[in-house]
Amino acid sequence: MHDTGELEEEEHRDFKWGGSWSADEPSDFHSLPYLWQLDRGGSGWGPDVYPGGRLALGPDHLQDALGLMLHSFVEHLPAQVGENWAGFVITHRGRDTVQITFEPDSGLRLFRYDRAEHDSAEKTAAMHEIGWQQRERWRWAAVFPQDGEDSAARAARLIVTQLRSDGVNNPGEECALRDVTCNDMGTFDLYGTGIGR
Repeated sequence: MHDTGELEEEEHRDFKWGGSWSADEPSDFHSLPYLWQLDRGGSGWGPDVYPGGRLALGPDHLQDALGLMLHSFVEHLPAQVGENWAGFVITHRGRDTVQITFEPDSGLRLFRYDRAEHDSAEKTAAMHEIGWQQRERWRWAAVFPQDGEDSAARAARLIVTQLRSDGVNNPGEECALRDVTCNDMGTFDLYGTGIGR
């Protein structure tokens, strides 16, 4: 038997004191005890203290973190919440940069809002080079319907490529999360994104 309080303290220490000391070191998001937490107010009491997420020290660390977390969405969310969807938005300098959604039927979907009515051939080529697949009304989109790690890794690579294109060097400090939700029900915390709230 293990004491719940002791286990929680140990997990919180992993979040607080683990991690790389610089962007030159390999990331260790794979060693976090969990990457996200969904609380829908069931029986029992919620925790008194929630762990802080570990911040990505550079774009490569962010790509590792997002790849792991998105893969966890694909693998674990349907088993835990059925057909419920999940989503969040990454912002930079207060502006929406990338919206990420996951639905069990359609997979991972990424969006980049863009108010331009028409794109030049140069801009279209640049967006395709970043990894965006198609222009929809008011936004660019990319869909990764396949299950598995490869799909999540490709989605993470697109997000980080877009952030780099936007001039982000230290995503843990320069970016934030917004509209984090799982089917608009309960509290959904994403400790493994590498980005603070």
